[in-house]
Order: sequence, then structure tokens, then C-alpha cells
Amino acid sequence: MKEKLLSIASAITSFLAAICWMGMVLFTSLGLSGFGFAVVSRISPYRNLFIVLTIIMLGLAHYFIARNSNVSKNTRTIVWIMTIVSVGLIVYPSLFRR
Repeated sequence: MKEKLLSIASAITSFLAAICWMGMVLFTSLGLSGFGFAVVSRISPYRNLFIVLTIIMLGLAHYFIARNSNVSKNTRTIVWIMTIVSVGLIVYPSLFRR
């Protein structure tokens, strides 16, 4: 149970880390570019904190899975999917930076 919660929480924090680039695209497409600037300006200073929290939570989730031998296959799958999604959300802005 801890593993699922940690993997879902890590996905949320990686989303918050990615909001710096994703927020502007989302809000501009909805016609709310002014709101997008406000959100990005408030959240972007905390991007590194969200990345660190994501890594810590994913590390704990993988640790609990490795320590507990009777974890279901679904839980392992969820943790690995959230790991891939989190890494993608964290790395994507760095790939397309000018």
C-alpha cells in the first residue's frame, strides 16, 4: 500500500516540477495565458524541490518493493509506470531548452 501511495505522490510532484513548461502550453491553449504566467511565476522557483521530492518518493517506493517479497505484480507495475512517467516529465523540459 505504501508503494502505491508513494508512486502516485511522486507522479504528482513530477507534474508540479513540469508545470513550468506544461502550464504555459495548457493555459495558453485554453485562452488563459495571463493565469498561466501567474502560476508559472509562482511555481517555477520550487521546481528543483519538486524534483528532489519525486526522486525521494520513487526511491522509497522501490525500496519498499525490494524489501517486501509478497508485493503484488500490479503494485510493481504501477511503481515502474510512475517511475517512467516521472522521469519523462522531469527530463522533457531539459531536452527542449534553448
